[in-house]
Amino acid sequence: MTVPTQTTPLDPNSSTPSHPPWRRDPNGVSHLGRDGVLRSLNADRTAVLDVRRLSPEEIKNFAGPAGQATRDALEGVDGRDVVDEVVLWAVPEDQKGWAARGEGDGKEGEGK
Repeated sequence: MTVPTQTTPLDPNSSTPSHPPWRRDPNGVSHLGRDGVLRSLNADRTAVLDVRRLSPEEIKNFAGPAGQATRDALEGVDGRDVVDEVVLWAVPEDQKGWAARGEGDGKEGEGK
């Protein structure tokens, strides 16, 4: 398996990420992992198309609409700490086999 190498670069003039356009499948989902990494997954959830390592503030903003248990689990998590490329580009375990299980319609993360 070839692991994509593009990750969120840092702007050389600041500590903030300079985000290139978000690669996504129109029928795919955006998934915020418990590691603080936002991943764009294809519709079958078998491939990661793009990643963003989120800061604690970005995680809090993204997870705002989620349930309290999810927000609590993400408290203090910093996606920028994830540096292993294999981990960054791996489909999260809780997303594997999603389409095979017949769960969802592939649009659960739309608009997030």
